[in-house]
Amino acid sequence: MTSSNPSRRSKITQASILLLASMAGADPLTRRAPTASAAALDCAQPLTFGSNQYDLSSLSSLDPVIISAKYDTPPSITTYSLALSLCKPLPSDQSCGSGTRVCQRVSSKLSAGGDDVVNQIIPFYGDGAAYRYELEDVSTDGKEWTLELKGPEYAGRRQKLEIQMSCDPSASVESKPTFKGYDLMEGEGKVSWRTKIACPMSTKDKDGDPAGDGTNPLQPAQGGWGFFSWFFFLIIMGLIIYFVLGTYQNHQKYGVYEIPHRDFWREAPYLVQDAGRHAWKSIAGGSGGGSSGRGSGGYEPL
Repeated sequence: MTSSNPSRRSKITQASILLLASMAGADPLTRRAPTASAAALDCAQPLTFGSNQYDLSSLSSLDPVIISAKYDTPPSITTYSLALSLCKPLPSDQSCGSGTRVCQRVSSKLSAGGDDVVNQIIPFYGDGAAYRYELEDVSTDGKEWTLELKGPEYAGRRQKLEIQMSCDPSASVESKPTFKGYDLMEGEGKVSWRTKIACPMSTKDKDGDPAGDGTNPLQPAQGGWGFFSWFFFLIIMGLIIYFVLGTYQNHQKYGVYEIPHRDFWREAPYLVQDAGRHAWKSIAGGSGGGSSGRGSGGYEPL
């Protein structure tokens, strides 16, 4: 009996603090009408908003995300722990009920010490007709958007969790959201999440870039060198190495800086010229079809 009044005052204080925190942290964003509403998210299919699509499939293989926040609510400390698994139900050890995907546990303990006491277990989202989701756009480029998860009534209030998604191509898929607060009076929670899965898929991304960061593991990189580029590059590098090492060898052996095989390279232009003249005469002779003054096959000896 002696602890009931402090507990009641604790809950009232807790509600007031969280309500003010939620109002202070709210972003003045102008939202459009939601374009998606269904009972359960199917992460195997992209979320679509207008011309933008978002791929959440990478979340299917991850463990549930657990985020928490603590608030001083004298004479106790209140902890909000949110378990989030958008693509599959939470494990049974979360005590959130079968099929629940997003669940919040509210616990408290006296500041002086003692064990945690679970006060509330609030389901925000899961499988079943009682749950809905809505996808709302926030920015014109599709990189800031909101996922609203709507759950059943709890303590006479319809529960809702607002996840503010922000595109960050450099963030890991395993990056954790940030808990922004829970309005006890309205039954509304708020979370912000900077992650690459919030980036919209471009046209080429839909074929193999769910991260939306410009890479496509299913296609070769564009703008790279082709076979002939590498071929000529290797020839040039080989000639450079040949001349450098040959000149160095001549200096070590004869004490002079000379290119290797100097006589060959001196005659090389004339050899190329003679070979070209011979090839041209052979081609011209072949097209002449047995002109006078030429040997068999149109060949004219040098």
